[in-house]
Amino acid sequence: MTLRPVARRLIPSWSERDGQPFLILRDPDEVMPKAIAVPPIAGLILDLSDGTRSVAEIAAEGTRIIGRELPKSIVADLVAHLDEAMALEGPRSASALDNLRREYRSRPRPAALAGTSYPAARADLADHLSGFGRGDRELPSTSDIHVRGVISPHIDYQRGGPTYHRVFSRATPAIRRAKRVIVIGTDHAGGPAHVTPTAQDFETPFGTFAADRQAVARLIHAVGADHAAVDELHHRGEHSIELALNWIAHAAGDPLPRLVPVLTGSFFPFIRGERAIEQDPRISTAVRVLSDLALDGDTIVVAAADLAHMGPEFSDPEPLTDALKNQAREADERLLRAIAWGNADRFLAEIVAEQDRRHVCGVSPIYLALRALSPQHGEVVRYDQCPADTAGQSIVTIAGALLW
Repeated sequence: MTLRPVARRLIPSWSERDGQPFLILRDPDEVMPKAIAVPPIAGLILDLSDGTRSVAEIAAEGTRIIGRELPKSIVADLVAHLDEAMALEGPRSASALDNLRREYRSRPRPAALAGTSYPAARADLADHLSGFGRGDRELPSTSDIHVRGVISPHIDYQRGGPTYHRVFSRATPAIRRAKRVIVIGTDHAGGPAHVTPTAQDFETPFGTFAADRQAVARLIHAVGADHAAVDELHHRGEHSIELALNWIAHAAGDPLPRLVPVLTGSFFPFIRGERAIEQDPRISTAVRVLSDLALDGDTIVVAAADLAHMGPEFSDPEPLTDALKNQAREADERLLRAIAWGNADRFLAEIVAEQDRRHVCGVSPIYLALRALSPQHGEVVRYDQCPADTAGQSIVTIAGALLW
C-alpha cells in the first residue's frame, strides 16, 4: 500500500439501504470491473487522497473536517480496502489499466449498443432510421451547398430520431462526397478539458469505419500521447460517437469515409473562470490540427452533442413548468444563434454567463467543431425538448444544425 495514497478518478453516486446512506463508486475505465459500495467516510478519505498526505495526515484532516475523531486505524483499513478494490493508483491498478488498453487496441471498437438501443442487422437498422422521416415535410436540397459540418444529437433514437433524420437528410450530399469524417463526441466521464482521439476502427451494422490513422496520429502528437491515453478507454462504452456514426454510415453508403473519432471532456475550468480557454495549450493545439484537417475539401466535421438537461431527473430542485420550458427554449435559442453565426466565442460566453446551470453536455464538442470550421455560418434545421421522465417534469433539449 502506498504511503501517500492517490485516488483514481471514479464516478460517485449516493444510494441508501435500510435507511443508511452509502456511496457507489463506478470506474469509467472499468479497472474496477463492478461498481463498489463504500461507507460515506470512504468518500472523504478518497477526497483527501491526493498524494500529498500520509494515512496519519488523512486521519488528522478528516478529524478536523467532521469535528470528531477519525482514528488512524479506521483510515488505514479503508485505504487498504480501497487499494484492494483498485480505487487507488498503484501497481495493481496500473497493470490492469495497461492490460485493458492492449485489449481495446487489439481490435475494432464494437458497436456496443447494437441489439439493445437500436437494431443490430443492417437492413433492420436502415428501416428504423428511415422511419423517423415518415411524415416529415420535404426540405430544400443542400446538394448545391458545401456543408462542412453537422451539429447532431447524441440522445437515444427513440426520442431524438426526428432531429437526427432531419439534419442528416439535409447533410447527405456532403457526407456522400466526404472522404474523411471527424466526429467529436461528448465524453460523459471525461476529465476537465481532455481531448481524447483514438486510432481504432469503429464497427457499425452498416460496415466498419476505418480510422484515418495519419490524421489521428497528428492529433495525438498535438495533445500529447500521455494525455490522449488517459481517457481512451472511455471510447469503449461512450454512446455519443456511436449513435452519430450509424446516421453517417446510413447517409454515406459504400464506401464509408475514413474516421477521426475524438471524445472531449468537461469545460468546467473555463466555464467557472479558473483559466481562459485560449490559454489552454492542449485545446489550442487540438484546434489547430482539427482546423487544418477541416480545410481539406473532402472532410466533414460532426459534433455529437445534446444541449440542456433540466429538472429533478438531473438533480434540479424544481419540476419544470411550461413557463420554465419556455425559458429553456429562449436560452437554447441564444446558443443556437451563436452556432448559426459560427461564433464559438459567443457560444461559450452564453454558457459562462449562465454558469452551465442547465447542464449543457455538448459544450466541448460544439465549441471545438465551431473553432475547427471557423470562419463559417450555419442553419438550425430542428430543435426539440425531449422528455426525461414519465411525469414530464424533466427534459433534454437537442438540435440539429448544418455548418458551411
